[in-house]
Amino acid sequence: MARILLRKPDVLILDEALTGIEEEMRHFIVRNLVRMVREQRTTLITVSHESDFSKIANKTIRMES
Repeated sequence: MARILLRKPDVLILDEALTGIEEEMRHFIVRNLVRMVREQRTTLITVSHESDFSKIANKTIRMES
């Protein structure tokens, strides 16, 4: 993820990027990732079963079966 962010992409798409990571570390990653994408003005699209990004998201799409 760090190498991708160094490229300063216009759009960053993450699919279950935080799966298997402990809750405390997920919160740390989310805080820092959000700070970086805001500074770089990158659009972040993420797919997750967890709600880690929901508090900071501009838009949330929830899919249920």
